[in-house]
Amino acid sequence: MITATPRPMSAAPRDGTSVRLFVSTGSAIASFWSEERCLKTFGAGDYRAGWYLRDDDAIELDDPMGWEPLVPLHSDFDRLNLLGSK
Repeated sequence: MITATPRPMSAAPRDGTSVRLFVSTGSAIASFWSEERCLKTFGAGDYRAGWYLRDDDAIELDDPMGWEPLVPLHSDFDRLNLLGSK
């Protein structure tokens, strides 16, 4: 479920974790790529840090308005597991 109040970009994870980004045209699953991560993955080149689509790392998402985690921190599945373990 998409949240009505996305989290601010200043709090978004920059460690490569995939998140749902909110952009002017809707939302997309993306992760942050640092220059170092690009160099390590693709080799020598002129790369810049930014938010890129998870399924197509050639498409950068400029100026995202907010984000949310892909998996809720307290999902129904987690609650069921906690209830079942004693």
